[in-house]
Amino acid sequence: GKLEAYEESIRLPMMARYPRLIKAGQRVDNFLINVDLAPTILDFCGVKPQAPMQGRSWRPLVTGKAGSTRWRDVFLYEMFQARSDPATPTVKALRTDRYKLILNLNPAEFEELYDLKTDPLEMKNLALDKGNRDLVGKLKRQMLAVMRELEDPAIPAVEATV
Repeated sequence: GKLEAYEESIRLPMMARYPRLIKAGQRVDNFLINVDLAPTILDFCGVKPQAPMQGRSWRPLVTGKAGSTRWRDVFLYEMFQARSDPATPTVKALRTDRYKLILNLNPAEFEELYDLKTDPLEMKNLALDKGNRDLVGKLKRQMLAVMRELEDPAIPAVEATV
């Protein structure tokens, strides 16, 4: 597994080839996550995903038919210790287009905040600066909103840090 929530670990290249529908050489910079792959394959096969499958097909993004489709502007990352209870994750992170908030919950509890625009290598932890408390709180609330949408069992662990 990729234990850390840093960019080098969570960003993975993805290539897709389907000459009839996907234009060669294009690049998609939207947040695509691993749970989007199955709905996308099903979509290209003409099959609708069944509940409770998570994720969204990124077919509109690569076929030029995204139109006004609203895509996610954040994503949640999580890592668990081996044989860990889902209610006690090791790491939870929220990635936005500019910021990343990392909560290291188990065994030690500490926070990391990075401005990916000014610090793409994540070298300066801004969570330690008192002037960023409001931003950390806002990102935690965003994280909790995503977690509630996913019915994440670790909500109490993150709520305890707010």
